[in-house]
Formats: sequence, C-alpha cells, structure tokens
Amino acid sequence: SRSPVCTPILAYLRTLNYKGNIIYYGHDLGFLRLEKEAEAKNDPELKKQAVQVKAQEDYMYMNSDNALIINDDEANYLKKYINVPLHYVPPYFFDVQKVVNPFAAREGMLFVGGFNHPPNKEAVTWFMDQVYGGLAKQGIPLVIAGSKVPPAFYDYEKKYPSVRVCADVSDEELNRLYTNTRIAIVPLLFGAGVKGKVIESMSKGVPIVGTEIAFEGMPKDSGYKYKGVNTSVEFCNAVLSLYHDDKLWNELSEFGQKYVEKNFNKENMKSVFKKLIG
Repeated sequence: SRSPVCTPILAYLRTLNYKGNIIYYGHDLGFLRLEKEAEAKNDPELKKQAVQVKAQEDYMYMNSDNALIINDDEANYLKKYINVPLHYVPPYFFDVQKVVNPFAAREGMLFVGGFNHPPNKEAVTWFMDQVYGGLAKQGIPLVIAGSKVPPAFYDYEKKYPSVRVCADVSDEELNRLYTNTRIAIVPLLFGAGVKGKVIESMSKGVPIVGTEIAFEGMPKDSGYKYKGVNTSVEFCNAVLSLYHDDKLWNELSEFGQKYVEKNFNKENMKSVFKKLIG
C-alpha cells in the first residue's frame, strides 16, 4: 500500500522476474488530492509533488498483477488507461450501532479528524473562519476532536464559549461524542478517497453536513441522499436546516445506517480477498 513505499519494492521484484501474484492496494489517488490542494493554494511546489506522485501511482497500477480500488470515481478514472485488473473493495467496515440516541436527546456538532493530515486542518480552519460565526450566534455548540491538534485551534475556545477542543480522545469518549452530537460536519476543501469519518458517522446514526469532497467516491444509486455544499452560506444553511428538522434528521440517520450495512460490511471485503488470494 502507498506508492512511495511500494514503487522501489515492486521495481526490485520485477528485476527478479518474480512470478507471484502482486496485489497493489493504493488506498486512494494521492495525486488528485495534491492537485486540488495545489490549485486551491496556487502552490507550484505542490503541483510538482502531484506530478511525482502520479508517476509513482501509475507505475504501481501498471506493473502489479491486480489492484484494489476503494473509490468508484477513481476506479472510473484509472480504467481509462490502466489495463491491470482493478477490483473494488470497501476501504472500511463498521458495525452499525444498534441503539441510536434520539434527536431530542442530542445537541451540537462534531468534527473528527487527525490533524497531521493537512485536509483536516484546512477544513476546520475554513469552517471556523467562514461558517461557524453565524452558527455560534444561534447557540449551536461544536466539538473538535482529533489527534495532533494545532495549538491555534485552542484559540477558537477562547473566541467562542460554545466550542470545545478534545485532543487524543479514547474510543469510549469518541463513542460518547457521537452518541450525544446531533450533526457531524465534514467541511473538507480537498482530499481523495472515501472518507472514514463519513462512514463512521453514518454507522453511528449521526447525519452529516459536508462538502462535495466529503462524499466523493462513495457508491451512489438513485436512493443516495447526500449532496455536498461548498460555500460558507450553503454550509451554514444546511446545518441550520438539519439541526432543527427532526423528520429530516431521522430520515438521514436511518439512511446512513442502512447504507453502511449494505456497502461497508466485513463480508463484502472478505469476498474480494477470497477471489484474489483464496
């Protein structure tokens, strides 16, 4: 997994004329995330990185025997020029929470993410600077939970009494946060792959407000209910609509759990590996 790690190893194996079944698990197309970030920041160095990463990723896909893809959109992109068999595999599986705390017993919003990952840091910064002011006036609390929390994020607690930053929470505490929050927010501005925080929130029965990037790559049929919102005004309005509408909240909570049960379960994942290595 991960082209920077795998590229020299695969090149060495091919010099040995290795005959085994080499399966590449790319996780996601990292160069797409870098391209989007470079465009958003107008950063030529990031553009160079994107070119380098694409060359590595293309090498891995072209020279493996089989490749695993976790993203419908990225699979369609690669099929245009990759001839190696590409197999969709769910990137995660989650057990759906059997008892969901009701709408009326919940309050506030929750963001979950590791801040060593630049898109998460950018997402929270944008949300706090461009969106949250209007929501704070409505008295809607926010919890920011994650690892490697930037020191600057604690300034948001000083600015807004309704904001709480929780660093390095345990699994038990994270579950309590999901149980008590009304909405999960995923305001990503760039990224790649399927977002684990989105699938996890769905599995907990917590509806989501997110950008288009938040929902990219997920299997979508005619019954798929989420649509991303990309401007600060749209995001604020989407939060307010969902936050005060118990009927919509219950509809999205139920949809999310059924969606995870269907698309992100252990048996789906096992069947792919059985076909390749069973």
